[in-house]
Amino acid sequence: LEAAVDHRVATLEADKLNSVQLENTEITRAVGHFRARLGSELELQRFLAGQGASSDDLVQVLKRQLRATRALESRLRSKSQVSEAEVRAYQQLHPQLAGVQLTLIREKLSTGRFKELMKQELTLQRRQSDVRFYGPYATVFPEIDAP
Repeated sequence: LEAAVDHRVATLEADKLNSVQLENTEITRAVGHFRARLGSELELQRFLAGQGASSDDLVQVLKRQLRATRALESRLRSKSQVSEAEVRAYQQLHPQLAGVQLTLIREKLSTGRFKELMKQELTLQRRQSDVRFYGPYATVFPEIDAP
C-alpha cells in the first residue's frame, strides 16, 4: 500500500508539472518488459482479463509510471552526484575497497544517495498531498473526501 501511495503521489506531481514527454519506443519497451515479466503474450492477456483491463489500460498505467519516474529522476539526479573527495574518503574508511576503481565506488555511493533522496522526496510529497488511510482495504483517492 505504501508503494501504491508513493506511486500515486509521484504521478500526480508529474501530471502537475506536465513536463515529461515520452517516446513511443519507451512505451513499447515498457509493455515488452511487462510482458516478459509475465512470461508470454498469452499470460499478459490472462493477467489483463483477470484485472478487467485492456491493453490500452495497461499502456496508460505504464505511461503514468514512466512519467512519474522520469520527473523524480530529473529532479534528483543532480543532487545525488558524489564528489571525488567523497569517493576517496569512503575508500579510505573501507580498506577492503583499496583496489576498486573509483568510478565503481562513485556509482555505488551515488545510487545510495539517489535512493535516499527519492525516499525523502516521496515522503515530502506524501505530506503535501491529501492522502488518507480509511481501512486496510480502502482505495486512496486524494480528490475524494471521505464521509
